[in-house]
Amino acid sequence: MISDETITLLSQVSGKPVYRDDISSLFLQLNSKKAFAPSALVSGLLESLLLRMDLTDSQKWDDSEHLFSDMLARDKYTGYYIHTALRTIYLDFALTRTMLPNQEKRNFLIMGDYFNLSSVNDAIGRGATNDLMATICGIYLDCFTRAGVVDCLYHRSMGDEVTFIAVNTDEKKVENGLKEAEKMTQEFISALGLERLRHKKYPRQCGAGLVTASIALKKDHNQRLLKQQLDDVITTRKKSSGLSSWYFLRRRGVEPQQFHTRVSEQRIDRTLYKYRIYRLSSEFANDANIATGMRTGLKHATALLIGRAIAWPRDDRIEYLRRHHDNTKMMLRADIYNLGGLNAVYGHDGADHIKAHMIRILFSTICAYDVEEPRIFDCGGGIIDIVINRMPHEQLNNVISAIQTNVYHQLLSLSIAGYANAYNLSYAGEGNITLAYLPHPRGEHVGTGLIMATHAVERIYSLPEIIERLDKISNRTKMHDLAYLWHDENHIVWALPLNTIAEPIEIGPDRLNPGLHYLPYTDALRDYLQADDLPNIFERPVGQICEILFGADMQAVLGFKKAIRLLQEKEIPDDIIVQIDSYPAMDAALLKLSLPPLSVVSTQNRPAFIRDERPAFKTMTLAEKLEDLPSSLTDLILQTQASFRTLRTIKPHGHLESDDAVTVLLEELSIPDTVEDSLIFSDRLYRLARLFDRGFSVLGRDMPEELVSILYDFSLDTLASMALAFERADESLLAKKLQIFVRDQKQVNIAVEQRLALIEKEIEPLVSKLNRKKILKLESSSALLLRFKTLFEQLNLSFNPAGHQ
Repeated sequence: MISDETITLLSQVSGKPVYRDDISSLFLQLNSKKAFAPSALVSGLLESLLLRMDLTDSQKWDDSEHLFSDMLARDKYTGYYIHTALRTIYLDFALTRTMLPNQEKRNFLIMGDYFNLSSVNDAIGRGATNDLMATICGIYLDCFTRAGVVDCLYHRSMGDEVTFIAVNTDEKKVENGLKEAEKMTQEFISALGLERLRHKKYPRQCGAGLVTASIALKKDHNQRLLKQQLDDVITTRKKSSGLSSWYFLRRRGVEPQQFHTRVSEQRIDRTLYKYRIYRLSSEFANDANIATGMRTGLKHATALLIGRAIAWPRDDRIEYLRRHHDNTKMMLRADIYNLGGLNAVYGHDGADHIKAHMIRILFSTICAYDVEEPRIFDCGGGIIDIVINRMPHEQLNNVISAIQTNVYHQLLSLSIAGYANAYNLSYAGEGNITLAYLPHPRGEHVGTGLIMATHAVERIYSLPEIIERLDKISNRTKMHDLAYLWHDENHIVWALPLNTIAEPIEIGPDRLNPGLHYLPYTDALRDYLQADDLPNIFERPVGQICEILFGADMQAVLGFKKAIRLLQEKEIPDDIIVQIDSYPAMDAALLKLSLPPLSVVSTQNRPAFIRDERPAFKTMTLAEKLEDLPSSLTDLILQTQASFRTLRTIKPHGHLESDDAVTVLLEELSIPDTVEDSLIFSDRLYRLARLFDRGFSVLGRDMPEELVSILYDFSLDTLASMALAFERADESLLAKKLQIFVRDQKQVNIAVEQRLALIEKEIEPLVSKLNRKKILKLESSSALLLRFKTLFEQLNLSFNPAGHQ
């Protein structure tokens, strides 16, 4: 049955109603001509529809040409088609073919969704994750082609979902293509070392890759129900722990922050370089250019009806900005909040519809304030970048306020069921919840909408710097459920709350609005900082702490990724590259080949913010320097950070389920023992507290209150000494806040010798209980006892006559 979406779209194009029987007839006619390629199908539809129109109306020709040029747009990164309307039409074409004789099990829908992509992004960074996704897309396309599945639409949507619609092929070819693609992807993931990467939502599962589900099409299939059915299969496969598929491995898993090392960085670079042939999207012909010529413009009325057509591909963004890098334009970043919640409720197609709706709101609202049309770029996932004329701050704030108001009235104020009924969408779960209270899949806050940030396209910044700064601004805003932040001429900070009508609220030192935080706005934070903010700040990576407290952007000088590729292009053997394990060694290798040094090679900042998660990178390993901050100050921050992380570990304590705690504890012991005399006291204490916490969690118990008090007292004593150190470093404001924090806590004040004795007393009984219950193997218990004793000995050394800390 032809879908309503296809009927609506083709009726809009032809300018008169087109009925299901008409479309079926058109599809069957194209089938007889073997118009299986997407470009041939689109061209054939265009020609047939134009015959139904007034051929003297050249404007309709132009409008339709631009429309179909958009439909054939490709993701230049992967070579996959990206327009949702094309996928809908092609699937209807494939379903129509099933009505013909001898077409049983000759037409197939294959859907895929990336598994554990969030952990991959945290472990290896956004740039390498994009390369991973593009490589896997290339592997699947190559395997299908070599298996003989050549009449196929390959489509990418919502960033992490891919779809294959295969026609005129045998089931065995499809099976062989999928089997070979899964095998090659497994080899690729193993070569990267990501097969051990633990999933965030399913901690007993590890790995990465593409989870697929396929079905042979039948004439009575409904598009929407069909895709929902495959979505359910994919979700079940992701959650299931009993599958034998390659991406669910029973090997020891690691967290993202445990994954990244110098060795892993080099291994990833080598592997991505080895598999680079699968990322050469230039191999794919540009069907849009062949069929309809280059797009030069788009008519508003038609574009608004089909939604996403008014957005240009992300890859055109830099080229457009280069032509306007002259202080005349401004970038407006719109990031869809809780896209995962929209996917969970409406499915990928429904979430895609809402994204198109938001793009329409952005376009129409900005047009009411600006004399020129905005240029909108769909950057994948929930990111939408808009380039507008530069305007006064007051006018810009009015534009953003109007956008947020329209988003609220057109989307957020509606219930899940109400929006679905208004736009003929299916949904899952409770329909009476309004979108302003849409649950988050990870249980962190509710709602949806647009997080917005702005930055002038100024000559003083390079274009990558401007985009990176937009990333940081929007991420800081998102951390606190705010839609937009700005400050006026008096440096008073204002914000638009998320999920409400756009009414600006003042953020000031007196905290007139309970619950609002001052972390998003770095420049104002130092005056507004309160002692209660310190735990949340100092539990973050060092680079983030410095950004938040001092407004200093992290300067990443780890150019190993790009430097390694430069060496590979010079045909330097991999075994020699592996031996390069430091900045000086890499600089020397580059200099020997007359290549630029690391400081020039490196152009990528690592992800600076990971909301509510432990850091994927140890920031001080990746960032060798921070602007205007002496190393002595960052050393103090490291010690303070370790103390606050100890407080988080022990209060609340026993936070791990016993089954998960066994796995986590074993992984902790598998990390090489790097306990050295040079470790600072607070870091030793943090490691010891973490071992106690996980050891007692394995037994299903909380840490004894006496032990908690001891670790708590040690941490507060360290923070008190840090306050004095910050005072000596001329950071009196920060020192004062730390002193207030320590003063407000309740200490037991047990003598140091007694604290150490009580800690030592707890070690052997804990390991003995684990042995008696046979929870750990004997060698693991021995390793745990050795790790405990080594840490305790180093802790004890901190109080010898050589001095504490």
